[in-house]
Amino acid sequence: MSSWIEEKELFEQRARLVGQAGDIIKKAHAEDRDLTNEENEQFERLHADADKYTERVNLGRKQREAENSIVGREDFDVEKSQPKQNRFERYLRYGNSVLSEAERYDMATDSTGAGKELVPEDYHTKLFEVLQDMTDVLSLGPEIIKTSNGRPYPVPRIDDSSNTGERLSGENESVTADGSSDPDTADLTLGHYIYSSKVIKLPLALVEDAAFGIQDKVINMGAVRVSKVLNVDLTTGAGSSQPQGYVTGASSSGVSSSSATAVTYTEILDLIHSLARPYRKGAKLVFNDTTLLAIKKLTDGDGNLLWFGGNPAAGMAPTIAGVEYGINVNMADMAAGAKPIVYGNFGLSYCVRLINNVQTFVFVEKYMDKLQRGYLTVVRADGGVVDSNGLVYFQNKNS
Repeated sequence: MSSWIEEKELFEQRARLVGQAGDIIKKAHAEDRDLTNEENEQFERLHADADKYTERVNLGRKQREAENSIVGREDFDVEKSQPKQNRFERYLRYGNSVLSEAERYDMATDSTGAGKELVPEDYHTKLFEVLQDMTDVLSLGPEIIKTSNGRPYPVPRIDDSSNTGERLSGENESVTADGSSDPDTADLTLGHYIYSSKVIKLPLALVEDAAFGIQDKVINMGAVRVSKVLNVDLTTGAGSSQPQGYVTGASSSGVSSSSATAVTYTEILDLIHSLARPYRKGAKLVFNDTTLLAIKKLTDGDGNLLWFGGNPAAGMAPTIAGVEYGINVNMADMAAGAKPIVYGNFGLSYCVRLINNVQTFVFVEKYMDKLQRGYLTVVRADGGVVDSNGLVYFQNKNS
């Protein structure tokens, strides 16, 4: 069977499954109801099966591409033809000793040199994907700037909130001093701070087992460790010798708190309306899971819950008083003087810089007495508030 015919059949089978999943949604919509648990499970199972057909197509294409790349090559060089992925994986399993002299030199050069050719591009891509998934602040929608080096990076701060336009009386109005006001401008200069996973030690027998997915494991463990410390700084960092956290740079909402350990329905409404209207589109409430549990129990004057669980099948996100929210494990618990809730537009108000040069170091001999191999992931990042008008915080009273 030719490859295109096989692909066509696979895509047809995938389309059939996707169509069946769509029928479930249509039926629920026609009956004006949510999906039942059984329908939800069936919907997810159909999409998972459909994804398998897509994966089979991709694998077939990848194999044909590899075969076509070597057909007819009389000067075929096995070493040179080795995918970057395999060469880098050898480095992760055995260190520099298994690399050629040229490859060791490449690994030692700056990422702007030949070393970047040895490290597969998808390594950086996967690591940043895990970092973004596991770092709560990055999931809130801030502006993320990726640069290739650590040179100071200026980000303009522009505050035009106090200025307005004007109505002109006519095209031939006489020229006079216009009395216009320029927006307040300044630069937030983002540098870079170094974040380390600390050394991750793995058993030698496991590392040298070909069935063990060393690259994915190192990526996940390194990124998760870095995300934990990075998230703290991007949340409450002082801005001196560390990134400025969004809580640190946010403005006071001015909401008068009635409790040192709780928040009320009316206080949440006051917090939402304390943010200037231009920032509310796309804004989110942010708090930790403990605070969310407390808010879930709040009701309005008619006994209606303030929290709405959303409807994923219909694309509706969970909300608090009609406002979407995000969870950040490093937000403070409600306590005397704490700032447990922030409301703001992170896309307009907070900026994170990530430097693409991710480094992974392999320690071959250092832990050999314990038959272990060590790995160290290093990420450089910075962050800061670019518009404090777009972020407001709720603060519990001191006592």
